[in-house]
Amino acid sequence: MGRLLTLLCGDFRQILPVIRQGTRANIVDACLKSSSLWRLVQQYRLTTNMRVALQADERAEMFANKLLRLGNGETDTVQSPDYVSLLNFGTPAENIDILLDRIYPQIHSNYENHTWLMQRAILAPHNDSVSQINKLLAEKLPTQTHTYTLQSIQ
Repeated sequence: MGRLLTLLCGDFRQILPVIRQGTRANIVDACLKSSSLWRLVQQYRLTTNMRVALQADERAEMFANKLLRLGNGETDTVQSPDYVSLLNFGTPAENIDILLDRIYPQIHSNYENHTWLMQRAILAPHNDSVSQINKLLAEKLPTQTHTYTLQSIQ
């Protein structure tokens, strides 16, 4: 009595709590793995990346394995606890326009294709970078764009 079955899934390296004004130590301390209950958790590990397996794409499999090794700290690209060198971790783009053309080729004719759009993403560490990328992509669209902003309620 008193037992509760709960299924948690995800990569705990990527699922960190948000602590306002928190230091790295505060964030680690608030993690589920730091809880006194963690010793009671029974873990099962998946062994096959189904997204990679179903695509049968050798490059996708190599990239997924590289990401896992990086996350496990098993790669020689880690230079310090706070910085990672991503040399040889993909194909670098010489500039932002080339990157956009690689990720969103022919966006002017595919921008209404939701399936095509869902298969693409550019991740950036800063909101300013995201805003710049979004602005550049919007300029490539053959239609008028609109910007909607939220007004704070006081």
